[in-house]
Formats: sequence, C-alpha cells, structure tokens
Amino acid sequence: MKLVVDVGTQKISVGLFEGDRLIQAAQFKHPEELLAFLKGKTIEQGFATGELNIDLGFPCKSLDTSDFKRLATDETFPLLRPDRIANIFGALYHFPLNDCVIVDIGTTVRFDYVTKHGVYLGGAIFPTILTEAMPPALGKDKLAQEKSGCYFGLLGAIERIVAELRLSSETPSGVMTVATGGRSHIMQKDLEDFIDKVDPALTLMGLNQILKEKI
Repeated sequence: MKLVVDVGTQKISVGLFEGDRLIQAAQFKHPEELLAFLKGKTIEQGFATGELNIDLGFPCKSLDTSDFKRLATDETFPLLRPDRIANIFGALYHFPLNDCVIVDIGTTVRFDYVTKHGVYLGGAIFPTILTEAMPPALGKDKLAQEKSGCYFGLLGAIERIVAELRLSSETPSGVMTVATGGRSHIMQKDLEDFIDKVDPALTLMGLNQILKEKI
C-alpha cells in the first residue's frame, strides 16, 4: 500500500492507494490521529505535501515544487502551491488527452486552467461563503435567504467563470472540467449539470500520480 498526505492549514488529508485505486481516504485535525490511523497498516511508500513534522515509522518523500517548473510559465509558476500541482496531476489522470479547468471549492473557489501537456496557464479566484448543506432556494427568513443567495449565486458564478475559461482555448468543446475541494460534495448534484467530473479526492489522486513519477 502507498500513503499520500496533504497537510493543510486546518486539516490533514490522507489517502491509501493500491496502484491507481484509492482504498481509503480520511481527514484528521491532529498528527496523533494520523499515527493512530496508520497503526497496524503495511505502508510501502509515503508521499506528503506541507510540513509533516512527525515520525511515521517509514521514509516519506515530500513534494519539492522546484521539481515541477515545467508545469508553468515564469509568470504563473509563483501561483502554484503544492495542492495546485497535485490537482494538475489529478485532472490529467482523469483526462490525459484534454485541456482541463479545475474548480477547487473551499473557503475560496480557485479556477485553474491546465493544458493537456500539463502546463498551468492561470485562472481565477472567487471568494465565497458556503453553508454546510445545500439550502432551499426559497428562504423563509433573512438568514435562510442569505444562504440561498450565497449558494445559488456561487453556483452561477462557477458556471460562468468555467464557460469563460473554456473560451480561452482554441477548441472550447474539448476542454474538460473537474471540481474538487472540501466543499465540492455540498454542490455535487448541481455541479454535475455543467462539470464533467466531481472528485473530492482529486488532490490525493494527483499526489499518487506524482509519487509514481518520482519513483
């Protein structure tokens, strides 16, 4: 089994893989929870992004972004954080023959445009406020109406920004779209109307692909 770890500012996301198959995914707030999760598991290889300052009991490679300067131009490379690099690999795993627009839905929504050759050309960022569940469209009080406006307004913004990014391609109909992020599951049903693939584990999938390349 292979282990990939994405250490974020608020959570640690973990994936266990056999080949390209994601066996198990989990999230933790504290490193001690990760160690408890790994107890008794046979891990052959490990790969992590972010600062993982704990002893896992086996060698764990870390992502060095300087290894991937081929992914961007001089202008766009400074925008590439490790999770964005992983998302590129994850999107091209799903759609290796197409340019891709990646929509990462978290505390902000990041839109990244990546060519089929793996070159990051740029994108857009949209600030957002999302509830923990999809609200009804018809709000019965002020708070419910605000939640409805935020949710459906964001949904409309995502659809329009994706459409505009598609138009930056010479062949817009050939651009594939992938949505991910900690809050993508909230919007999954509605996103599927105009997004080709919703994969909340895209970052983990991408890290697994990078690990295969680095071996």
